[in-house]
Amino acid sequence: MARAGNTLRLGAARWINETVLWVTSLIYMEEPLHRRFTHTNHHTHTWHVGKDSQMPFDTPMGFGGWLAEISGFALLRFHMQVFVSLALRRYSQTMRMVTPEAEFPKMTRNARIMLALYALIALSPFAGLWWPIWFLAIPRVLGAPVMLLFTLIQHVELQENAPSILDSTRSFRGHWLSRFLYMNMNNHVEHHLYPNVPFHALPKLAEAVKDQVPEPDPGFVRTNWEVLGVTLRRSLGLPTKAASIRQAPHMITKGGPVQQVAKRTM
Repeated sequence: MARAGNTLRLGAARWINETVLWVTSLIYMEEPLHRRFTHTNHHTHTWHVGKDSQMPFDTPMGFGGWLAEISGFALLRFHMQVFVSLALRRYSQTMRMVTPEAEFPKMTRNARIMLALYALIALSPFAGLWWPIWFLAIPRVLGAPVMLLFTLIQHVELQENAPSILDSTRSFRGHWLSRFLYMNMNNHVEHHLYPNVPFHALPKLAEAVKDQVPEPDPGFVRTNWEVLGVTLRRSLGLPTKAASIRQAPHMITKGGPVQQVAKRTM
């Protein structure tokens, strides 16, 4: 009986997780299985050039790259390209690299369903229905910069091709509101070290390993402000040393031309 009860609970938990994946992917505007497999690859090959399928910007980052990233339009364009490719069964080399072959028919089905839903949302005002625009489309557009400022500082200015997660990934201190909005993912080093630890347990994990990982960078606002300053100075050919956030050694220059290390993969 106990085993049967555990099986039922696990089945319910899986169903809830899959539902959350679908709903959040619909809002985020990315096909859910593509999201799953590319993110699994990102954890396997974190910030490794040519292997990590979720490097969302060129490195080192300049001001133009910063602006394209935090506006959300570069990401939205990528996701639309993925939707169209999947819907037309045109699977890219990256997709084939990270995805089991048997999953492609499901991804094509999902992409077509989601594109149909987005079309219905876009057409809803013509039927006198404005709530999908107010409650889905507008919050997605206005919320994207905040979401992307959170995700930007996970790896920006850190080391590509590092054998250690500690060198490629950043944790930062968080106000209670930012921790809530970000579901404790400000503990990002810890999340990459132990990705199966659920979000609600990340603060306890961070406390347990605090003597073995780098000290978190300053809070959300301060860290993003410093990243903005670094990218702006880099674009102007000025020194790029930040005051209080971690940077890989090759990110710190005295100015001059910028040598590209990696191009974005999403």
